[in-house]
Amino acid sequence: MRYVVTQGGHPHVVELGPGNGGSRTFVLDGEPHQVHAVSLPGGVVSLVIDGQSYDMDFERAAPSDPLDPRVNVRVRGEVFQMEVLEQRKHQLRATASRGAKHDGPATVTSPMPGKVVKLLREVGAAVAVGDGVVVVEAMKMENELKSPTAGVLKEIRCKEGQAVEAGTVLVVVG
Repeated sequence: MRYVVTQGGHPHVVELGPGNGGSRTFVLDGEPHQVHAVSLPGGVVSLVIDGQSYDMDFERAAPSDPLDPRVNVRVRGEVFQMEVLEQRKHQLRATASRGAKHDGPATVTSPMPGKVVKLLREVGAAVAVGDGVVVVEAMKMENELKSPTAGVLKEIRCKEGQAVEAGTVLVVVG
């Protein structure tokens, strides 16, 4: 499984290999590493990465929002905020924001064929960059599409339950 882990504005591709009794190989930005993980009481994970030992405490940045990909990681007394997304979801987010215009309305389009399962905002709602506006299900996975720009939701061009093709404009933010 591939993930994009963003920390300090810098994205890193992480690929997890198959596990064997708590040990596995993971590839970070193309460089392989051996890791052995053990879960400890209190939500702490003890990791040995390439022979170096780390105790890490993971906590969701927004525990009340299960869709929020931000995670706080405490390592050796320091806290790092990271965003962890499956690579496919990261690519969908990038695709949705590519058409962003700073001088006029921006559209959010479906990155692939699927079905609209939920509208997250109503016409007239204020949205910030990265706010979720619609959820599209594709290949049995729900993908939250986000606003590429700050503004007001001007139009909703789809309905919950509607099948959409790749490139279909779903909402307009202006």
